[in-house]
Amino acid sequence: MHRKQVTHTESPTSIAHGHPAGCWPHLARRIIDTLLPTGRANAEQVGKVCGVSRRTLHRYLAESGTTFKALLDDARFEASKRMLESGDLPLIEI
Repeated sequence: MHRKQVTHTESPTSIAHGHPAGCWPHLARRIIDTLLPTGRANAEQVGKVCGVSRRTLHRYLAESGTTFKALLDDARFEASKRMLESGDLPLIEI
């Protein structure tokens, strides 16, 4: 009986730490949303939570077509919008 050899064709970054390459923006955004209220939503901290370096996080996000800054800016915008819509905080605090 002949066995067919299975080759692995995915790049290491597409399976790093069990997350497909396309999942990194979603994963990073969820962590940013969690860290944003603490003031620690930076690439270094997000990378730590993901188990990768800041540079690796930036590379994975670039491979997915985005940047950490874009995710952070979007998270800040959405958080500000929610605060404005809730009306719980004075405008000066937002």
